[in-house]
Amino acid sequence: KLLEASLGRLWDVMPAKRLLLEPLRRYARLPEPVFRRLHFHGVFTIRAGDGSFRLRHYGNQIENELYWRGLEGGWEPATLRLWLRLAARASTVVDVGANTGVFALAARAVNPRARVLAVEPVERCFERLRGNCRLNGDRVEAVLAAASDRDGVAELIVPAGDNPLSASLEAGHAGDLPVAKAQVRTLRLESLLGSAPEPPVLIKVDVEGHEAAVVRGLDTLLGDVRPTLVVEVLPGEAAAALAALLQPHGYRYFHIHESAGPVPVAGIQSLPGGWNYLCCQADVAEELGLDTPPPATPATPRTSGSRP
Repeated sequence: KLLEASLGRLWDVMPAKRLLLEPLRRYARLPEPVFRRLHFHGVFTIRAGDGSFRLRHYGNQIENELYWRGLEGGWEPATLRLWLRLAARASTVVDVGANTGVFALAARAVNPRARVLAVEPVERCFERLRGNCRLNGDRVEAVLAAASDRDGVAELIVPAGDNPLSASLEAGHAGDLPVAKAQVRTLRLESLLGSAPEPPVLIKVDVEGHEAAVVRGLDTLLGDVRPTLVVEVLPGEAAAALAALLQPHGYRYFHIHESAGPVPVAGIQSLPGGWNYLCCQADVAEELGLDTPPPATPATPRTSGSRP
C-alpha cells in the first residue's frame, strides 16, 4: 500500500499525462484497478455510434471510465447502449439532471437532426456542461434549472464535492452527508418544450427521488406525445408515484441491467440501490426488439398530436 500511495503521488504531479496515456488507451485494454488511477485533466473524444463528441476530463471517475472504456463499455454501459439506439430515432431529446452532459452530447452525436436539451441545476456542474457544449459547437441547448412540476424557485440540496452526482429537490435525500443549499429556478418540461414538440420525444431523468414531479411537469404532453423515458428510480416512494402517473398511458417497463441489458418487468418497483428503467410504448419496444408484458392498466386513446 505504501508503494501504491507513492506511485499515486508521483502520477499526480507528472506532466503531459494524456500524451503518455493515449497509446495505452488505443492499443491496450487495462484492467479497471489499473486505469482508475490513470486519470488526467484535458479534452478527449468519445465515439458515439457513427459520430463522436468531445468531453473535458476533470479527473472524475465517470469521465475516466468513459475515457478508457467508451460509452458502451464503461460507466452504465447497457443504459448508454440503449440510449444511443433511442436517441437515433428521436426528434427531441431532453437530458434532465445532465451533470456534465454525457447523455445529451451522445444523443446529438448519433442524431445531428434532433433538438437536444440538457437541464442541470447545480451551478458548478452547469458550467462544465456549458463548456462541453461549447467544445461541440453549442449544438446542445444547456439550461440552468431544475425540472419539476411547477415553474418557480425551490431549494436544492447539494452534496459537498467537486462534481456532486446526487443533488435533489427532495428534503432529506442526502441523509447525513455534508450538504449546501441553493435557491434554483424550477421548470416544468411542458414549459421548456412548448405545447407541441415534434414526436418521438426521448427524456432521461436522473433527479434523485424527484422523478414523479418531473413527469407531472409534462402535463398534457404525457398523454399526447407519450415520450420514451429512461429514468433512474431510487428506493422510496418515488417508484409508486411514478408508476401511478404512467400506467394510464399504456407504458411498458424494463429494468436496465448493466450486465444483461433491458429486462421486461410488470411495473416500476422500489429496489435496493436504485435501478435505471426504460418506460416506453409497445411500438417502441417492438422497434427495439424487446419482448414486453401487457400494460398494468388499459391505455387511454392517443390524441391527434401523438406519435403514430
